[in-house]
Amino acid sequence: MDNLTYNKKILNDILNFDYLPEKINTILRSGKLIYYYVFSRTVNTIPKTELCILDTSGFKKIYTIGDCGNAIQIKEISVNAFQTKAERNSEIYHLYHKEGLSQIFLAKLFNISQPTISLIVNNKSSKNND
Repeated sequence: MDNLTYNKKILNDILNFDYLPEKINTILRSGKLIYYYVFSRTVNTIPKTELCILDTSGFKKIYTIGDCGNAIQIKEISVNAFQTKAERNSEIYHLYHKEGLSQIFLAKLFNISQPTISLIVNNKSSKNND
């Protein structure tokens, strides 16, 4: 099964492929979907789907697909390399506050618990100073 077919099968229940731009198909062809999170509408955000795709070179690529009502927004999110916990925590803080990724998605991405993500993004963790 090719990547596009595999990924569409997984996402079929949450995305209506009949009206999504071709760019979505291009993203889904680029690698295997390893996880996703559907972020429902809240007071401050639009509904969006966060995707992590493992591309053919072994790198994780992060995308968000937002439904603004009159348009579908697709954004690739860059994750900076890090060497220390402090750098990792700084990157998590940035991805949460500046890029709008959810705590649940970040926990999966960084392979740490969601409560730890919460401490990091709320600056309540001594890990930020490691």
